[in-house]
Amino acid sequence: VLLPHPQPANDRAWVPVPGSTTDLDLFDATGQHVRSVVRTDPTASHLMVTTDALPSGLYLVRASARGQVLAHGRLIVTH
Repeated sequence: VLLPHPQPANDRAWVPVPGSTTDLDLFDATGQHVRSVVRTDPTASHLMVTTDALPSGLYLVRASARGQVLAHGRLIVTH
């Protein structure tokens, strides 16, 4: 399970990711894909997701590697 912080997020959130994660995706409450973050530093233990342009609401965060889902979590965004 991914535990993004802070909760709720305003302009950005940090997401701790499993070691082999290459991609982080955010989906809104309707299941629509709204944001992707690609891990460029393989040693990074957290990825930053900018949320300032996202509407307030609940989002699903999904970590994956080579198309395989590794973990997921929830992120609340408020402005």
